[in-house]
Amino acid sequence: MIVLRMRKALRAGYLATLSLLGAVVLLIGSAFSAALAFGAIGLIVQGTGTPNANIVNNYLENARNRYLQGTACTNAFNCGTVAEGVPDPTLQGINYPASFFPLSFIPGWCRSGPDGCDKWDVSVGKGAVGLQEQLDYALTQTSDDIVVFGYSQGGAVVSNVLNDYIKAIPVDAQKKRIQIVTIGGIETPDGGLWSRLSPLGFIPYFDITFGPPMTPDPLVKQTVMSFHFDPVGDAPRYFGNPFALLNAVAALETVHGFYLTPNGNGPTETLPYGYTPETLPAAIACNVGVNCRVDSYGNQYVVIQATSLPIADFIYGSVPSGLRPLIKPVLELVAPAYRVLAELGYDYSGDPSVATPLSILPFNPLTFNPVKVGLDLVGAVGQGVNNALGGGTSLSPLNPPEGAVAPNLPLQPVQGNQAAGESPTATTGSARAARSSDSVAETTTSLADVGNPTATLQAKKPLTNVIRQSMQATVGRSGLSVPGDAGQEIGGLRGSGTEDAAVPNGLNTVAGKQSEPATSQPLKAATNDGTPGQAAA
Repeated sequence: MIVLRMRKALRAGYLATLSLLGAVVLLIGSAFSAALAFGAIGLIVQGTGTPNANIVNNYLENARNRYLQGTACTNAFNCGTVAEGVPDPTLQGINYPASFFPLSFIPGWCRSGPDGCDKWDVSVGKGAVGLQEQLDYALTQTSDDIVVFGYSQGGAVVSNVLNDYIKAIPVDAQKKRIQIVTIGGIETPDGGLWSRLSPLGFIPYFDITFGPPMTPDPLVKQTVMSFHFDPVGDAPRYFGNPFALLNAVAALETVHGFYLTPNGNGPTETLPYGYTPETLPAAIACNVGVNCRVDSYGNQYVVIQATSLPIADFIYGSVPSGLRPLIKPVLELVAPAYRVLAELGYDYSGDPSVATPLSILPFNPLTFNPVKVGLDLVGAVGQGVNNALGGGTSLSPLNPPEGAVAPNLPLQPVQGNQAAGESPTATTGSARAARSSDSVAETTTSLADVGNPTATLQAKKPLTNVIRQSMQATVGRSGLSVPGDAGQEIGGLRGSGTEDAAVPNGLNTVAGKQSEPATSQPLKAATNDGTPGQAAA
């Protein structure tokens, strides 16, 4: 009898344990399936000099891992790339010329095809066509959340599509699926360089339109980020301040091109100001009044604090290594006081969603406090003396680090067709060499190709801005067709020192860097020579 009872008890215990294990397995499986089912689509619009981000090692992944963690696109499982080998990659770049005529003397800025260097409006217009195509496909063929990311000139592409297309989407539920993130965006309303220069309107011949600013839509969440002093995304408000202007010019070299490094464009380079992927998340977390402003719709505008002075970093990095020990104490002595004067050119007291043009004044006369500025200068001089004697520093580490060797990066997987006469090549070697001479194959990777190879785009709404026309066939800044010799239709998606002082201006910014148009059958991104370069405008 006792043995029988023991057997029953053991059997019951065994069944209970088996049931518990089964429940755990089912729970884990359900969670895993849910994680895969609720994916996201990430559309990356890269900056000047990188026409095809899909073939640049770690470009897309760095954008997602560093700046999209507050969105629906956070990891390889819910928003992965071809290079990560996920079964359904949905994170991709929007191929477009990413060029800037007439700045062909800057390596990588004019590599857009047989007709030479596309002008700004043409390049941005082609990018807008490609981005709209992808949005059309994602909105009509999937139910996923969509994250649109723009860097530098890519910010202008995103701004055009936001103003011309997204705001006109008639279905609110579709709008709510879209999230926008920009870094160093040139169309940032209060801080973007084109917003500052908006009084110029339009420059003929060069075809540069200073707008439209990326004003928000109430139903589309936006997050705008820029490193402090970056002249493209965080340009001075007061252009009459020579200290701010010179420092901003230096930051174009030391700050703006390094948001996503190291990657295939710059494998030995690092983030600006000595930040690392581990320290960056705390710096981009919105802390209102310190590094962040919030508009009336809840959108965040983050200024990533500068831990050094770009003009000092630029001078230090430009002199021969043998002279650096001699010039370093001088830079350390001067940098803190220089920064106090440069900060007067910035003002974060206004509504961040309102486009704010430049002022010719040297500072804000309404907030200028001569007593405080004098005290700040006295403190800065003392700090400069201390730094010069070795007690601190106002300089960032060299970027790239001295003696850095490029890693042996594997060839980025290429999906689609190469440009005519080209074959895929790894984007390795020194960063500067990669920007100036390396030729990388073009791909035509697209969301439709990757997610549903047989799907074709049903274009929903072409861009609608009126553009300035020329006599040759081209694409205007909004992607509309322009009459020309070829008579082809491009629009409508066919052919398509470490201080802690608060700055009295709203934020504490002081703290401890001719393609073929897109087609729609199936959805393809723009084709060009695909050579990567520094995203610098």
